[in-house]
Amino acid sequence: MTPPETPMQTEPADAGADTGQAAAMAGRIEEFLAGVYTLRVPSQTERRERRLYWSGIALAIAGLVTIGLGWWGASGTKYVYQELPYVISGGIFGVALVLLGATLFARYSVARLLRFWLARLVADQQIQTDRIVDAVANLAAAVKQQSEK
Repeated sequence: MTPPETPMQTEPADAGADTGQAAAMAGRIEEFLAGVYTLRVPSQTERRERRLYWSGIALAIAGLVTIGLGWWGASGTKYVYQELPYVISGGIFGVALVLLGATLFARYSVARLLRFWLARLVADQQIQTDRIVDAVANLAAAVKQQSEK
């Protein structure tokens, strides 16, 4: 027993219309991609974000250096009460710098990633919409062809 022929397997009534739809879809995709490439974040905002991104890296490195200097200062002392200033200034302040730097780094890294992801999502949605429109047009043409027989 052969499976029934589905409307998607039939030839469209007008092959020229199918290539016209494909050309229109390709034109829309090119227009969208050109729009995405011309889309720019204002330079002042971009500069500020880049500055904060690199500041986060610098703060994290400075925090690690501060922790190292605190440890180095505390290692040369004989009594615990002499180590407390090094622990407070080197350890706690260093950890605070590392956390602040990591937060800045993560925030601006994720912002850049989400901006790219959103542009990609919009492009994929547009392609899917074009495919659905083409499938509905092909289905309508197949139904019309079946009804004429």
